[in-house]
Amino acid sequence: MIEKNERRWLLLFGLVVVLITSIPYLIGFATQGEEWVFSGFIIGVEDGNSYLAKMFSGYSGDWLFKTPYTNFPQEGLLTYLPYLILGKLTSPPAQQEQMIALFHLFRVFSGLLMVGASYAFISLFIKKIVLRRWATALAVLGGGLGWLLIVLGKSDLFGSLPLEFYSPESFGFLSLFSLPHLALARALLLWGLLWYLKEIPQASKSSLWQKDKVGIKIGLLWLFMGFFQPLYIVVGIGLITAHLLALSILAWRKTISWNQCIAFSRRLIWIAIVSAPMLVYNLIIFSTDPFAKAWTAQNTIASPHIFHYLLAYILLLPFAFMGLKRFYSTDRIRASFFLAWGLVLPFWVYAPVSVQRRLAEGFWVALVISAIYYLDAQKEKPLWFQKPSILLFGFISTLFILIGATNQVLVPNEPLFRKADEISFYQDIRGLVEEKSTILASFKTSNLLPAYLPVQVIIGHGPESINHQELLPQVERFYSAGIEAYNQDLLSNNNVDYLIWGPHEQSLGNFKPHNTNYLSLVYENNGYYLFEVTDLD
Repeated sequence: MIEKNERRWLLLFGLVVVLITSIPYLIGFATQGEEWVFSGFIIGVEDGNSYLAKMFSGYSGDWLFKTPYTNFPQEGLLTYLPYLILGKLTSPPAQQEQMIALFHLFRVFSGLLMVGASYAFISLFIKKIVLRRWATALAVLGGGLGWLLIVLGKSDLFGSLPLEFYSPESFGFLSLFSLPHLALARALLLWGLLWYLKEIPQASKSSLWQKDKVGIKIGLLWLFMGFFQPLYIVVGIGLITAHLLALSILAWRKTISWNQCIAFSRRLIWIAIVSAPMLVYNLIIFSTDPFAKAWTAQNTIASPHIFHYLLAYILLLPFAFMGLKRFYSTDRIRASFFLAWGLVLPFWVYAPVSVQRRLAEGFWVALVISAIYYLDAQKEKPLWFQKPSILLFGFISTLFILIGATNQVLVPNEPLFRKADEISFYQDIRGLVEEKSTILASFKTSNLLPAYLPVQVIIGHGPESINHQELLPQVERFYSAGIEAYNQDLLSNNNVDYLIWGPHEQSLGNFKPHNTNYLSLVYENNGYYLFEVTDLD
């Protein structure tokens, strides 16, 4: 039960968190001027621009996701709906500024929900209010010991950064900082798990198919969660399934009754039935739709070397192990849930699927709870290594991220900032190009272009640009060599309508569009040129 004074602290803490995560962005906007324009993003700028492009697609009338980063045929997918809806709230003039503002309002809202859901979930297990607060702070702002690699100059050990610096699912801060749809999805996942564990179903001999109101409520919540991140439905149902296996072992050992297992099974059935439409849709569409299949094949989110997971979680693992041991002695049903989660995690993050790393979602919160549970049970004067203050080491990576982000926005440079002349050029040509036309440009230009124009590009975003690995060197060769037959084939094969020739394209080589007979100049401003493709042989 969360008391009134706890709710006041929680609201204040949530506001402090979103303020802290907003400071680097505010500095970025304050730094921009006549020469540079701040993109609105600091981490994952290419993905950030793609979110603006999705919002722009929503403004243009789309309700289904059709990426503008390819001209590969698309039927549209029921994904990224929140960004499409946000885009419908915008309109010219200053539309991009509106989209960036809405993105950050979404980030603040999602961050507050994630903080609230984390505290509520933690409060089910941690009784001391001060430790609930410690646990919540660590769950949403904490990390592991990956910062040690940065200090030692080994940031690329085993070919990967430490998890704290690029994996939002492994901890939580990066979702708060830059990925609002994942932060909101985590909040919904944790609320569902809270309801699952809070109301233990009665052990009765009733039918397996009898309605379970809690299961139906969780299913509806996770069905909604699927609009933000459908994979988390799989994570949630997978965790409950693992818990049922653990409960079955307890029943076999006669620690709990088989009727108790049946009651939990009934809850899982209703969760799966109610949330199934989103799962079935995604299973069908991503196994049959040509674009979805190609997108999935390129969207690899692989786990790093196991050393990085050990370094990420080693600070809490000893406490968590001892805490889980204490927890199991007092509440075997709930403790077995956390035990099952810890046992399946290594198999999940190295499973033969393209989204390995995403399957670690939420585990950090479970690890924090188990560790704090041990500290919660300590005597009045614990030893130094038994005090919550030892966990302060878990905030160092986040501090590194915030300091690094702030330093980045103090000096305008790409990709966090773009030249004001470039932005002005995109705004100028918005009324000159036909909607849904295909534009050829360099990768850097193509990544930003769909956030300003209702057009398609053939490269610009790794996962969403179909055949990206093949097309990127072809585009670079186009601008570098200027071989007429090759260039005309590339334009023709990709149904290109317009071509941009600006500083990014000019830096690739010696191509001179003015000297061709198949390109016609449409507009020029401050070294940025728009050509229309005409008279291809």
